[in-house]
Amino acid sequence: MNYKRKISTSYTEANSYIKGLYNPTISNIEADNAFLDILSNTSINTHVDRISFHCSSEIKEPEKRLFRALKDHGYSCKEDNLVEHGNFKRRGLYTHREKNIKIAVFYQHKDSCPPYIPDLRIIVDDPDIISIHWLDTICNSFGFTTTLSYVELSIDFSPFSDFLKDYLCRNLVLKYYRGTSRKEYESFYIGNKHKNSKSLIIYCKKIVGDILRLELRFNRYFLKSAGVELSCLEKVNSIDLSNIISFKHLNREKLINHLIWRHKSMLSMPYQDDRELIRQLRELSNISNIVTDQIHYMKKQTDINNSNRFFEDIPEANLAFYERLKNARYI
Repeated sequence: MNYKRKISTSYTEANSYIKGLYNPTISNIEADNAFLDILSNTSINTHVDRISFHCSSEIKEPEKRLFRALKDHGYSCKEDNLVEHGNFKRRGLYTHREKNIKIAVFYQHKDSCPPYIPDLRIIVDDPDIISIHWLDTICNSFGFTTTLSYVELSIDFSPFSDFLKDYLCRNLVLKYYRGTSRKEYESFYIGNKHKNSKSLIIYCKKIVGDILRLELRFNRYFLKSAGVELSCLEKVNSIDLSNIISFKHLNREKLINHLIWRHKSMLSMPYQDDRELIRQLRELSNISNIVTDQIHYMKKQTDINNSNRFFEDIPEANLAFYERLKNARYI
């Protein structure tokens, strides 16, 4: 293909010609309005789905004291198995006889376990604040030192909507995250719970009928900065989501105008090679429609400075979303 223009054109003419080939106008108004309509007619339930904390103790076999306390407090041992992966040899699984609470206790270090690993790792699924306060009190009474290391906050939308899932995946951004998204089976991930201080996952959850779940995952670094500990887990209710997530669009027209401006001297002269501009515009036309991936792509473009200016908040979507969750309680 010949990328050289044989006639001289004005910058304005070249601008119009390029935009005719690579129309940057992608209207998001209909999608945004549909999101607002669905959100207003959707039931939202918030809760803590899982927490994890570690215990350090000076006593020998501290798990035995904890197991006795669990049995005395309405929990039954369902499993006690060897663990293949990780730093611990065994895992005891306890479920409450009346509540839907599960407590997994990892204990007994493997020979390869580093010396700095605490004596116990405890995972609690579907906790309530009473059970957490009880666990904290029991651990303190045994002289355990506890460290909250992980929390999952769940935001459940019902009924399930394919459109709502697609909109969240495309437009929801985890602030200050510069990696890519990934999809595994039917779940959509931004960030990695093992590597990033905060991450999220969007997926269909089957409970009583299908619901759409947005799950926010926080590790020790974030929890410590937010002042959240096992003794005051209710502080998760005060986490400001507007500092963590937001809805954004890529302003493609603004970006293409910038690329054309960068090549304006070339565009206004005859017999100039348009190859580089055409390449950039073709890449832009093939870019993912997921904003997280667009941000990652733009950060890698050395000839585009301050790429954040091309990503704009969606005010109506953010306002409606934050308003629905303004008084939400997770535990």
